[in-house]
Amino acid sequence: MGKSKRTIPLSLTFSLIVVFLTIFAGASLMGENHRINEVLSERFKRFKTEDFSAPCFPIAVDSHLVNIDESKTCNNQNFLLYISLLKRFDLMDGSAYTLKIKRNSFWIPFLFSDEVGVSIRLQKEDENKWFSFDWLPFVEKPEEHYIDGLFVMGRDHWKWTINDVVINDAKLQQIFTEYEQTVDFNKYVEKVGSRYEFKNGVVDSESASDFDKRLLRFNLQKVTEFLK
Repeated sequence: MGKSKRTIPLSLTFSLIVVFLTIFAGASLMGENHRINEVLSERFKRFKTEDFSAPCFPIAVDSHLVNIDESKTCNNQNFLLYISLLKRFDLMDGSAYTLKIKRNSFWIPFLFSDEVGVSIRLQKEDENKWFSFDWLPFVEKPEEHYIDGLFVMGRDHWKWTINDVVINDAKLQQIFTEYEQTVDFNKYVEKVGSRYEFKNGVVDSESASDFDKRLLRFNLQKVTEFLK
């Protein structure tokens, strides 16, 4: 008599397929949600290099929609948002920082909205972090303040983009509003048509603040773009 062939029960085969598909779907969803972090990280990399030529997005301060740029370049808008965040986290002096991101929800297609709120924190890099004992359970950890729901990320043609910036943090609102009302984006250089007009501004290297230096570099970028 010939030996009978062993076969895998149909129910077991079906279960294995379900498990495989579940793991695959879960990994894909986690990767797609993590893509939100990558989009924001890429934006802040550009901000760090003082590249503010990014697409426009609405900025709302306490439900009030801000209108900063009459042009569609939004350089002024991006610059204002970035320096406001730097001041909020005491980083205007150029200290190195790490962007920390917390998604307010986990996106699942067809079940939830195609928008995800994201909270961020600019964490100053501690030079002595290698000697920190914060990882011990009995050591009190410093409070980490996040700007809650600052970015609203949305799906556009299967990709994540910044839909809105919503400033609800009271301190950031105050900083942003003050800069919005007082910053002269053309303090040193102004583009008028095809001409660049250099203002009679005086830059004192000893008394110039960190903000003044950033504003000067931002103004000079207009000329740099022309010289490229």
